[in-house]
Amino acid sequence: MPLPREQSTISKYAYIPGLLVTTVISALLVYMDFAGRTSYRTQIFDLVSDYRANIQTIVQVVSHLLGLAHTLVLTTCLSNRTRLRFESRSVSLDRLQWWSTMSSQRIDWSLPPQFLCFSILFVAVSFIPAALWAGAITPILTTKMVPSTISTSFYQPDPSSRSWNNSWAPFRANVSYTDAGSFSYSPGVTSSGLILNNAAAAISINDTTVRHSKNDLTQYLYQGRSYGVGASPGLVDPPENNSSFISYTYSEIGYQASVACIKNTSSLWGWTITQDNTGRAYPSILSANGSFPDGAMDNYAQMGYALSNTIVSLSGHTNTEGGFLAIAGGSQYAELNYTQCAIEFVPTNFTIGVDVVQRVINVTVKVAGTDIIDMDPTTYNGRFSEYGCIRGICQNRMRTGVRGLGLIASQVMKGMTSLTRINTSLWTSVVGDTLYAITTSVESIIDDILLGLSSSQIVIANSTKPTPTIAQIGAVRLGQASSIYAIATVNLLLIALSVYEIIRTHGWQHLLLFDYRDIKSVIIATSLKGSVIAEHSNTEHEKAGTKWIGAPADRIVGGIQVKLAHEVRGTAIVLGSPREEVLLQQVIGGVGRKGTYTKLEDEE
Repeated sequence: MPLPREQSTISKYAYIPGLLVTTVISALLVYMDFAGRTSYRTQIFDLVSDYRANIQTIVQVVSHLLGLAHTLVLTTCLSNRTRLRFESRSVSLDRLQWWSTMSSQRIDWSLPPQFLCFSILFVAVSFIPAALWAGAITPILTTKMVPSTISTSFYQPDPSSRSWNNSWAPFRANVSYTDAGSFSYSPGVTSSGLILNNAAAAISINDTTVRHSKNDLTQYLYQGRSYGVGASPGLVDPPENNSSFISYTYSEIGYQASVACIKNTSSLWGWTITQDNTGRAYPSILSANGSFPDGAMDNYAQMGYALSNTIVSLSGHTNTEGGFLAIAGGSQYAELNYTQCAIEFVPTNFTIGVDVVQRVINVTVKVAGTDIIDMDPTTYNGRFSEYGCIRGICQNRMRTGVRGLGLIASQVMKGMTSLTRINTSLWTSVVGDTLYAITTSVESIIDDILLGLSSSQIVIANSTKPTPTIAQIGAVRLGQASSIYAIATVNLLLIALSVYEIIRTHGWQHLLLFDYRDIKSVIIATSLKGSVIAEHSNTEHEKAGTKWIGAPADRIVGGIQVKLAHEVRGTAIVLGSPREEVLLQQVIGGVGRKGTYTKLEDEE
């Protein structure tokens, strides 16, 4: 009698291509993680950021396909091993059903408890590869610190007063209107409202660091003092306005304005009414005038309605000692009256941290002192511009520049004077109960005026210089390291299992075409021996006083021993020997051998 046909080589190793794919992918993932490979392309970062749900759907589909390739290795090895076993030994119908459910990755609740537990565990384990693949191939947003550059404001010499030294006509300020805001070299005039609002909020009632708006429309906020630096964010962002930039840090030289205020009841700075128009349709005119302890003098005209209540007169100028500020106020601003403040402009190197996502700027002092190169060119030119000291701002004109007391410092003091040449109603919220409140507000005003000048250098004069920065940029990498190495380990174990089974069975030798999982094959193979198995079932039921009603959980039927026999008409399922089932109490073992067919044939 001819031996039955074996399964083809292609069908035996159909799982190998899938295992090769998973091996290549897992090896690449391990290499990329070990080498720290990430993608910094803006397009990829934006794609992952904007389409997270869609990408996760793709990840789930791909991970299940890769997981299927792994479970196919496991189920194929299990199926081939049990099919070889069935070809050489008798097994119970319950065991045969158990093999079928595990090879098909399903749970049959009618199985005996000992088989059911293994089925549930096997199905649960078969889900692990897909889950690990999902963790290994999911694009993860990460960051990396990379060097970059940013343009910062630069004060070039301006002897012709075309840009930042244009301080001689504040009421005809050259204002530049852009999408980022309005900019001029007289911020005390053009941005007075914002400057005073920031000064009003300079002190926190609960000792937390105050956030205040940048003096433009870039929507950036300062966390704490700005010190007049950090104008670039929003106006000149990192190269190509890279959307993957998360934050960056750079250094910038500016002034650390230190303010010390006192109450001096002998102050000679005050105001007088020169034309009282109370009750009329047009404002009254006042004269703010007086002298300072260093001999400098100033006077300018103010206009208002409720003069004695709401007037605030402020004058600032520079001298060889630094800056000096005098304040005189009406009855509504009694706390401001007789206030004198000494201001020191210390060249300082600041560290500026920019959070692009949260739009927050943090400025910290890096280095301060005489070793810092002053940003003001006039402190080295040895001369102030003639237009730099007007209307008493620098009454004692210096012919020799003093470090930190160049025209930029004069511009700041001039800007503070300009604040009180307009409606002073905003001063109400600036006034504090102590000199500390006044000091803090004055520092805020100085910072904002310096920031306004710096912003104008960028927008109006386009005077910038490249500054190195360390940027934290968004990147994309594939998978968590734990998932990558876990799935690589699983892949190696499956390779080892496959190689072991192939060697042990000599390449699945004698694996027949008959498959107990195929319902057609089972029905035909059973019918070849007629009703022998059915009659045996009826006999066993009669002994137990029952009958077969087709219940899947029928233990009498499940205990019937069957085996394969090779008839002339084909492969048949026949009654087996209970003794052989005892040998199978150890879970799946052994292999079909050459000569098995002769043995079965002889038994028949």
